[in-house]
Amino acid sequence: MSGTERVAVYGAGGHTGGLVARQLAERGFAPVLGGRDAEALARAAERLRAAGPYDVETRPAAVDDPGALGRLADGCAAVVNCAGPFSGTASAVARAAVAAGVHYVDTCAEPAVVRQLLAEMDAPARAAGVAVVPSMAFYCALGDLLAHVAAGELGEVDEVLVAYAVEGWELTPGSLRVVPEVGAQRFVVEGGTLRLYDRQPGTFEFPFPEPVGPGEVVSPYPSADPVAIARHVRARRVRAAMTTSTLQEVAASAGRPAGEPRRESSFTVVARASRGETTVDATARGGDIYAISAPIVVEAVARLLDGPPRRGALAAGEAFPAAELLATLEHHGVRLDLPTPLLVARYGAAWNAHDLDRIMSFHTDDTVYRGYGPNQTGEPHTGRQAVREAFGALLAGVPDLRFELRTARGDGRHAVFESLVTGTSALRGPVAFRAIDLLLLEAGRIAAKHTYLAPGDTDLH
Repeated sequence: MSGTERVAVYGAGGHTGGLVARQLAERGFAPVLGGRDAEALARAAERLRAAGPYDVETRPAAVDDPGALGRLADGCAAVVNCAGPFSGTASAVARAAVAAGVHYVDTCAEPAVVRQLLAEMDAPARAAGVAVVPSMAFYCALGDLLAHVAAGELGEVDEVLVAYAVEGWELTPGSLRVVPEVGAQRFVVEGGTLRLYDRQPGTFEFPFPEPVGPGEVVSPYPSADPVAIARHVRARRVRAAMTTSTLQEVAASAGRPAGEPRRESSFTVVARASRGETTVDATARGGDIYAISAPIVVEAVARLLDGPPRRGALAAGEAFPAAELLATLEHHGVRLDLPTPLLVARYGAAWNAHDLDRIMSFHTDDTVYRGYGPNQTGEPHTGRQAVREAFGALLAGVPDLRFELRTARGDGRHAVFESLVTGTSALRGPVAFRAIDLLLLEAGRIAAKHTYLAPGDTDLH
């Protein structure tokens, strides 16, 4: 990001739009507040200025006024649309952004709208040299990114299921307006083809991790997850599911009087990818689903403006490195449980190939390695070059070094795995020993690696 770039927020007078504008300001952007209601925008600007010394501007614009939408986008680096129902705003705001030559991102959770934007805006966005990335919010983006990680190295999978458990969810006024329309938009992938589900949804029990635990879910749930996932995960079957208890709670809260304080909420989202008998889960847990949408969409804006060029209409999992973007949400209270065995298996494969370039691709630039055991004192090797040299010496000392993974577990920030390591030492002949590795992870890469050899095991050298 160069200087203070302006980012327009359409629907900034609403609940989610206000959260996004605040997050943009905190990230160093200058939010330009847009929407139909000039008075609501003025109040939103006052609240933002009261929160800090932020550069805020208002530009009222009706959705049916292309000229006003063009002026909203003028001089901005990106436009974020938070104004639902998106069936009445997304196309017009996206086209205005693309016409102005700026990126478009939204928080849409309406499956049919997401599908339409991805289909209709790809060619115009490519021609303009910008990206259109819909549904960068709790619903869809989070499940899409988790599904991308869970599918990982499985290749073509039999099924991807995104299961939601949300407690304390109270619909905003904007969400309430779209419920009747979205309820019929149950998209699924069946036989590798995205289609509208034309039967009654069913129920089954899904084993959510604690503290939620097993619970009944309704599936397919009308989420945009299958629309997005189908674009970048090869799966014969994709669907979303929601806990029955959540739907019952939402129905009960819809009649609550306006203006009452919002209750605390929490969520658990599990993306499960299956191939044959192999099942891999990627899980995220957190609080307010509207509040977490703000850092998701703002992180997307930051990466569009300060990352590799992205062009065309893209789903979250296509546009951004999934594990990296998910890792940024940990700063906002999201707890991740990503498929450590896949990361470790890929890392072990690089070691077994004796490919130093691939091995180091898993490490951060300031990575640290320490080895503990006979003749290894835990001396730190700090930085990419020093670690590369240490690893190179290990491979040279045992030219046929092989790792056989026994166990692996982790929480997204740490990984622990046990390996049986065999080979032929240039000095000592055949070796076989047990190694325990502790990894510190940052954005899905290894920031520190500590290797422990059990007492009495043979040294590598």
